[in-house]
Amino acid sequence: MLRIQALCDDARDPLASARFRREVLGWRITIEEHDEVVLGPRADSPQDAVAADVIFLEVPEEKASKNRLHLELRPDDQATEPARLEVLGAQRVSVGQGTT
Repeated sequence: MLRIQALCDDARDPLASARFRREVLGWRITIEEHDEVVLGPRADSPQDAVAADVIFLEVPEEKASKNRLHLELRPDDQATEPARLEVLGAQRVSVGQGTT
């Protein structure tokens, strides 16, 4: 049997990417090196050792086109979550699902 250990995300600034998603998800940084940062569920979470980690890997090149991987998130409160994410630095973009 296999399960997903981690999702890897190429980033120009792995630490900044991991810090943002740490705040979004309420997770923790488990490894922090100059070219790799690993994000995983909190140790006291039922997701710990179950959910896949997210690894941010430093790459020298800028992103050239759309992301090939993105995370679909399920908030407890769909109506208020966008405002919380914008406070953390997120920007709204149109993904063809109408406006909110």
